Amino acid sequence: MRKIIINISLILLFCSCTSYRFATIDVLQPATYSLPIQIDSILILNNAKEQDCSQGHSTVRKLSKEIQTYLISEVKESKDTVDVDSTTNYAITAFSEAIKQSGIFSSGIKLIPTYDESKKHTRSILDAFKSYNVDAIITLESLNYQDILTYHSAFESELKTITHSDWNIYFISNPLKGHRFSTEESYYWSSKVNRTECIKEAASYNGIKAAKEIFPYWKSDNRLYFGGINYMYTSIDKDIKNNNWKSAATKWKRLYDGEKKSSYMKGKMAYNMALFFEVKNELKTALDWINIANDIFKKKENKDYLAICQEYYSILKKRSENNDTLDKQLFINRVN
Repeated sequence: MRKIIINISLILLFCSCTSYRFATIDVLQPATYSLPIQIDSILILNNAKEQDCSQGHSTVRKLSKEIQTYLISEVKESKDTVDVDSTTNYAITAFSEAIKQSGIFSSGIKLIPTYDESKKHTRSILDAFKSYNVDAIITLESLNYQDILTYHSAFESELKTITHSDWNIYFISNPLKGHRFSTEESYYWSSKVNRTECIKEAASYNGIKAAKEIFPYWKSDNRLYFGGINYMYTSIDKDIKNNNWKSAATKWKRLYDGEKKSSYMKGKMAYNMALFFEVKNELKTALDWINIANDIFKKKENKDYLAICQEYYSILKKRSENNDTLDKQLFINRVN
């Protein structure tokens, strides 16, 4: 369920005979809120009307003109009409795609992106549960946005959008009671932009953010590991690039076992083993290994390596806490 997908980019920063590498891993993050019941299938409805094209659009022109020996700044603002349609469709489709990527639904997701006034009534929610045989229904109730196009000069402009959406989620256990959640976000575009396309893109971003409120989502994080310049380390880099972490860990463990009790290299390989077990999502074992590395670097009184270990310990500790939340959100080992 929480399989980690690895995309590797290697950056070599040589320090003496040891170098640092960086791996980028995708980690499942917990949602802001935990749902009260397990959901295997879901219907997504668009109950939101499109915003009037004459509302929420403005242009600001910042002009400078010279009067005698003084440079005077002047700001002029005007209201605009921007022909934008289907913004709610963009938001709800992006919302649907975002929760699909979480992979937590065994029975799938049904999406009805087009607004229909009849879907707003409570009776329609009850009918939808019967018609579609789902565990939950999520409705987009409103999507409002403002955009401000600012001209700083004849050659420089900036577009700012502010989007706010309101959603309801209904559960089969109590279909008459909707639970409301909302999300708001600002986005910026510089230089010359297609205003209509940016507004649609902002609506999509809002839908993605809304999904993160109630469903786990993937986030890319960078991780440091220790390498070297001989053949063994080159082989390990290839293993990681090919997503063969087991082979890399076997070589790290061999290097660890072959080192003296408190050598720098032993501490570095202990650190690397912590990364391997994080990739396996065995965070308790990862914490054990990072503590071994921390103890070695503490004895060597190396502040730089200690700082690296302590930072990684904090990351692993936070991930361990997040996994407890994820287990509840993914209903692992939970009795309904």
